[in-house]
Amino acid sequence: MTEVIITAKATDIPQYNRNMSALDEALRPIAEKFGGSAGICAGPELSKPGMMVSFNDAASAESFVAEAKKALSARKWWGPHKLPGANFKQQ
Repeated sequence: MTEVIITAKATDIPQYNRNMSALDEALRPIAEKFGGSAGICAGPELSKPGMMVSFNDAASAESFVAEAKKALSARKWWGPHKLPGANFKQQ
């Protein structure tokens, strides 16, 4: 099992929470495309939640990260919200 933890870039907690919601909506379909199971989890800092996506193999996780980064750079807006930058940590 390979996991990818995604956290948003933000300057404060309210902005962080909005950014994580936008990332969750934007990235969940991509995770599912590669067979991933996505959910909100405790992030690396206890005060901030993250999004964790679990994959059966490392290759699927790497493909997800590559496509997710490409999607975030190509599509700057998700609905009325500007997509934030994101940090990806594969473990």
